[in-house]
Amino acid sequence: MSPRGPRQGQVVSNDPRVLATQKARQARSAWSELPGAQKTVATVVLVALLAGGYAFWQWQSTPAYGPLFTGMSSSDGGAVVQQLQAAGVPYKLTDGGATVLVPSDQVYEQRLQMSAAGLPSGDGGGYSLLDEQGVTASQFQQKVAYQRAVEGELASTIQAIDGVEAAVVHLAIPEKDVFLEADDAPTASVLVKTQAGRSLEKGQVQAVVNLVSSSVEGMEPDAVTVVDGEGTLLSASGTGVGGAGSMGGGEAADMTAEYEQRVAGSLQTLLDTVVGRGKAVATVTADLDFDARDTTTERFIAEDGVPPLSETSDTETYTGAGSGEAGVLGPDNIVVPNGTLGGAESAYESESRTVNNAVGKVTEKVQSAPGAVQRLNVSVVVDRDAVARTDMLALQNTVSAAVGFDAARGDQINVTQMPFDTGDAEAVAEELEAAEAAEAAAGQQQTIWNAALAGLVLVVVILSIILGARGRRRRSEPVDLGLYAPLEEEPEPAPLPPVPAPREALPPAADAERMQLDALSRQREEVLELVDREPAEVAELLRSWLADRRSS
Repeated sequence: MSPRGPRQGQVVSNDPRVLATQKARQARSAWSELPGAQKTVATVVLVALLAGGYAFWQWQSTPAYGPLFTGMSSSDGGAVVQQLQAAGVPYKLTDGGATVLVPSDQVYEQRLQMSAAGLPSGDGGGYSLLDEQGVTASQFQQKVAYQRAVEGELASTIQAIDGVEAAVVHLAIPEKDVFLEADDAPTASVLVKTQAGRSLEKGQVQAVVNLVSSSVEGMEPDAVTVVDGEGTLLSASGTGVGGAGSMGGGEAADMTAEYEQRVAGSLQTLLDTVVGRGKAVATVTADLDFDARDTTTERFIAEDGVPPLSETSDTETYTGAGSGEAGVLGPDNIVVPNGTLGGAESAYESESRTVNNAVGKVTEKVQSAPGAVQRLNVSVVVDRDAVARTDMLALQNTVSAAVGFDAARGDQINVTQMPFDTGDAEAVAEELEAAEAAEAAAGQQQTIWNAALAGLVLVVVILSIILGARGRRRRSEPVDLGLYAPLEEEPEPAPLPPVPAPREALPPAADAERMQLDALSRQREEVLELVDREPAEVAELLRSWLADRRSS
């Protein structure tokens, strides 16, 4: 259809307001001609574009923030915020006020300004305490200040661990006494407050213990006590990480359960391979020793072929006449002869030897870690029907070797045959098969529904394309409107008709003709507007009129 020129009776104006009004009227007419579905889609797309544009504008206009300081105390945080407010710098607070965020392009500048203002001050803890001492400080004051400085530095270092919100360290360092051979060892206690919903792992607790013990001269790791904010003992002095004794009760129970599950799992895997899955059940109960022991053994070894360190010998020889007469003294000290008439010659030789051999000394120090197996009890029950032809003695020996049986420590292994109740297993298997069948049927039904829905959508799309094509074809077909046919495009607008004379000056015939022309012009405008709004319906109506006229 060729574009229409200006309608008869329509005044063409170059006024921008008139043109804007005409454009708005044409836009409203085009919007009213759209189907409801297209209006909905267009509205949704417009709203989405507006929302996306607003979000992009917000993101573009909001500056990116970076951390200025983290892990600050409440006093330091308040001072930093007050300084930022005075400078007019926007900021955000996170982590309960412990972290201050400022625009990324001002982070380094604000850090320099805060450093010039002495912020954050760190609550005056750490080695900064030593800067406040004067020349008149006594030795006791210097010692106390140094201990407080070490405690503050350790607390700040512990707070840097992930999950730690605050920490307090107390050191007990005894004074050295020159009159004592061995001084008391220093000890430490650490209070750790974790972040909400967080807890310290065993490795983190051990890291705290090693950090504190390594920072104080002469302190052993066993001399550090760590407690969390809820009062739970994480590491006790003299016992190490874990609590009372060599290992805490909860940790010992967890380790025992883990060992039993590991042994039972390995044994169950072996039984499933030998007698079949579900034909044997294994249970393991272990008694573990969680006492730490230090054993020192000394042995002396004499090596062959090694010359002695020292050797001495002493020899004594005597040769001479025998002794005189001898007898029993009688009355008046008269010797009663004993039959020996005279002495005889006598001789003797005596020799002694002392040898100091080189002896080797071997000292062995053995530290037994907690967790040694004291006793192991294993119970295995197999299905009687499954092991009808199985050598039970060989099976028991296999189980003994698998779990590390040791009769010296009192281990017990019991392998028995019993009939298994398979009713529940069969019911579960049937239910599982029924569930799988139902799931397969549901999957097939869902596949059918998806295919049907896809086909329906395809049919709707094809029909929409066909109807759209037919509508465009109908709009492009010329319509014979007879008297009301649209005017062809004119190169120039038609000249305006002359202004008629006043009604009083016109004759009655001219007045009636003018009124008829005005009525025809209004009807023409109405028909043209109807054709613009509903071209397909007008064409269909005209076709029906023409068909009626031809049939008549």
